[in-house]
Amino acid sequence: MLRTVFCRTLVGTLFLVALAASPVFAGTPKPSLASDRVCSIKVVSDKIEDVTTLDAVLGWMIKPGMSDKEKGLAVWQTVVKFRQQDSPPNEWVEVDGQVHDPIKTFNVYGYGMCGCAASNIGGLARAAGLQVRGRCINNHSVPEVYWDGAWHLLDSSLINYMPNAKGDVASVDEIIASVKEWLDKNPDYRDNDAKLREFMRNGGWKKGPAVLAGSTFYDENGWLPARTHGWYSTMQEYNCKTDGYYEYGYSMGYKALFTLRPGEVLIRNWSNKGLHVNKDSGDTPGSLKDHVGQGDMAYAVKYGDLAPGRIGNGTLLYRVPLDKPSWKAGAWKLDNVKDGPGIVSLNKTKPAEVVFRMHCPYIFLGGKVRVAGEITGATPIQILISTNNGLDFTEFDKISEVGAFTKEIDTSKRIYRRYDYYIKFVLSSGVTIKGLEIENDIQHSQRALPALAQGKNTVTVSSGPSIDTITVSPSLWKDVGTKAEALANFHPTIVDIRHDGNEMWYSGPKAQLTIPVETPGDITAVRFGGHFRARGAKDGVNLLVSFDDGKSWQKAGEVPGPYAGFCKYVEFKDVPKGARKVLVGYQLYQGEVVTGIFSVRVDVDYWATNDGKEAKSGSSPNLKVTYVYNDNGEKQQVLMTKKPVDTFTIDCASKPLMKSIIVEQAP
Repeated sequence: MLRTVFCRTLVGTLFLVALAASPVFAGTPKPSLASDRVCSIKVVSDKIEDVTTLDAVLGWMIKPGMSDKEKGLAVWQTVVKFRQQDSPPNEWVEVDGQVHDPIKTFNVYGYGMCGCAASNIGGLARAAGLQVRGRCINNHSVPEVYWDGAWHLLDSSLINYMPNAKGDVASVDEIIASVKEWLDKNPDYRDNDAKLREFMRNGGWKKGPAVLAGSTFYDENGWLPARTHGWYSTMQEYNCKTDGYYEYGYSMGYKALFTLRPGEVLIRNWSNKGLHVNKDSGDTPGSLKDHVGQGDMAYAVKYGDLAPGRIGNGTLLYRVPLDKPSWKAGAWKLDNVKDGPGIVSLNKTKPAEVVFRMHCPYIFLGGKVRVAGEITGATPIQILISTNNGLDFTEFDKISEVGAFTKEIDTSKRIYRRYDYYIKFVLSSGVTIKGLEIENDIQHSQRALPALAQGKNTVTVSSGPSIDTITVSPSLWKDVGTKAEALANFHPTIVDIRHDGNEMWYSGPKAQLTIPVETPGDITAVRFGGHFRARGAKDGVNLLVSFDDGKSWQKAGEVPGPYAGFCKYVEFKDVPKGARKVLVGYQLYQGEVVTGIFSVRVDVDYWATNDGKEAKSGSSPNLKVTYVYNDNGEKQQVLMTKKPVDTFTIDCASKPLMKSIIVEQAP
């Protein structure tokens, strides 16, 4: 029977779910009888748009027959809906360390600063086929989108855009010109914050610059929707020169789809327990305690936000079903392991090795490993961890006590700010591991979760083909330390490239960064790109792949200059049959000014079947989804799928207070 544990915290109510107790550990899920992992899982409500992947967003955001202007405004509204202005999350990967992937922003965080919002507009607009550029103004970063022969400001950070004299959306230059004209006539207000604040009250802002006076986003007293900024700040931000063009680098490739094995459960909560990605730096976002419909988030209800807050904390928990022979299907690698229950060495002359991969679309903020078993010999159990796709392992603990043991190990410092890690157990003859749990705290955005509303709700639970992904998303910061995974940790080859700080520059005719990726199954696609600079028309970057250890290369794309900053991502699907290794190459060429790399990301998709080859059918549809919410009292709604795409109806008598959504394989 499912039972829910309710834990009160200062920031709200955290809902953790545990299943029936096992003989080894109390309060953990009972293993499923299913033998296969389920891939590409997502749960979608008809009340919240699907933002799990770029394709999903484009599918509902861009309608057939839309004009470029309509597309641009749709992009702006999408970014406004799924992010808010707050201290930006830092992953130390992109050029300024902040998160600029729109799909990751929507699903993992739901907040960021102006440069983050500008990059979100840039990534989505370019994916929708539009031209985009970034603008640097006073203490603010904004994007412009091109349509009908002109550029147009779309500020999703402070939630505004302005009409011009033609009835279209104004450009940055038009706003600057209008502000300058008014300040030239009223010089006492130039850079005078107090006077501008006083002037804007009681509709005074309508007597200001003509472009701003036509805005529909200021309230009567001149405040913008989030009330963090107002007319007074606009007057100071656009009191600047018309130069300053810069592409706010974005990343693409992230997907909020997930995979579950028997015994694995993903719990996402419409609440948090104070965990956030910047906790190690003390830069606490206000979103941690903000409430939708109040304060800075008063506007969010208008844009469809049904969550009680913004930052969510959840749990990814894997109780390896060691009492079933099928547990081995959930391991990443096995060597000299005996069939049957428990982890035992097969050949007594050498140790057994077992590796488990833990990966999740939501960032890890903490972790614990619980191990139970028995040692009858003198050789301890070694426990090692890898955060660079299993390329290198480091020992971080041992279990050496003779006799029966149960031990809990904190992995938080090793896996903090990662989405993927590998844990290895090395044990000799005379050792048996009888119980194993791996638990992780995660951060996710409440806004993107499939919430319910009053009345009839349609919930769709789906799984996809047995495809998984290996990701290389390195930090180019040479001094990043343990805050993120450094580029060097992924064993790249770097030729004729100068590495300065967090930037890489052309320094010779053979300039190329090469990143190797190996998968356990046949590769289906290679998705990669980055943020680049090529100042001159003869400067640029070739995006290359090789499946024969660099003997030959194929061009997947090119990023020619001139540009101060430009992002491009490509997908290469013409993969040789049976390929399980690929080299991804960033070839820099420079014939005029300068060429450089600011950030890179590589995603390699592969078949995650037992033999690593193409599956004849999709994933098993056996999923169990449990909604926990208040609707005139506490409710639990359990959905059991019978097919890969299954639809359910949930009726709510009142507006529900969402608490948790739990996804696992069905027993």
